[in-house]
Amino acid sequence: MKHKVKIRILQDKRNVFSLTFEAEVDHPNRQWQTENERSVSPPEEKKHEQDLFAMEGDIMAMVFRGNVDMSTKEKLVFSFHGYRGVRRHFEIKVANPMSQRSMQTYHGALQLFVYAEKRYTAFDRSLTPSVKNGWTLRAEFPLLIPKYEKTTPVMVNRAAVSIRFQGASLFPSFKSI
Repeated sequence: MKHKVKIRILQDKRNVFSLTFEAEVDHPNRQWQTENERSVSPPEEKKHEQDLFAMEGDIMAMVFRGNVDMSTKEKLVFSFHGYRGVRRHFEIKVANPMSQRSMQTYHGALQLFVYAEKRYTAFDRSLTPSVKNGWTLRAEFPLLIPKYEKTTPVMVNRAAVSIRFQGASLFPSFKSI
């Protein structure tokens, strides 16, 4: 069965390294809400949305490219089922902080691939999803991570200062009566 799927990428503005991926079947006449729709994303999240068509049981994979990568090295390969959808949360990082030095942000992308071969054939999970390995690129979402100015804490070493006067005292001495 073919579904119209709404793909969302949510990036928290307060923590730009936090990313959420959602893939849900889009039903225009649906009266009920799923748990994901009830937890509406707060306005402080950047959203990227795209619609695509997917078959029940399609094998999908997410791949990062550019100067953005995942903090952990797990494979993001999953099987799509319309009745439950997909919701994944993960942390991203800058792959190489020395590249893109002239830009204000680090640029990268999240690519969504679908396995193009027959769904019931086995595929090699060790290979990175790409067009050369039998996958089809379905969606690509831009990711931006702002650069922060790195400030080095400055240690101020102050020597003890002593002032000596020849003759008059700095503090007048009071004699008690």
